[in-house]
Amino acid sequence: MSLAYRSRVDSAAVAVLLLGPAPALVLAVALPGIGWGIGLLLGVIALAMVGLPLWLLVSTRYCLDTQHLAVRCGPFSWDIPLGQIRRVSRTRDPHSAPALSLRRLRVDYGEGRSLLISPRDEAVFLAQLRSLLPGVDLPPAGRDLKRS
Repeated sequence: MSLAYRSRVDSAAVAVLLLGPAPALVLAVALPGIGWGIGLLLGVIALAMVGLPLWLLVSTRYCLDTQHLAVRCGPFSWDIPLGQIRRVSRTRDPHSAPALSLRRLRVDYGEGRSLLISPRDEAVFLAQLRSLLPGVDLPPAGRDLKRS
């Protein structure tokens, strides 16, 4: 049986994802005399710039079953065999990742690979992962990173 966990979402992530395309939208609508062709092109670009972030917001999730951790984020996906997971640790690493919050878990797997995720219900996610991977180094239950 596979359980799906939605991503935790920070308001800052929503602001960046949704406000980022604002300049293109303003240009597409407000620039006088640019011609309908350029305006249409800017409009299509602006819609794509809004559509992708919305897709990321509604689709980012992490699915655990007895064999894999499957990560889905818009058009991107990762399938990590549970047997390859070496360590999971808490982090606030701001690098680009399929995580919509800075309260993240770093999943180290394979040969030097890692992925940052941010399950909304971290405690339940870690409890399930702990039951599936009893020998793997996981963060202690109930502890969280302090804000810096």
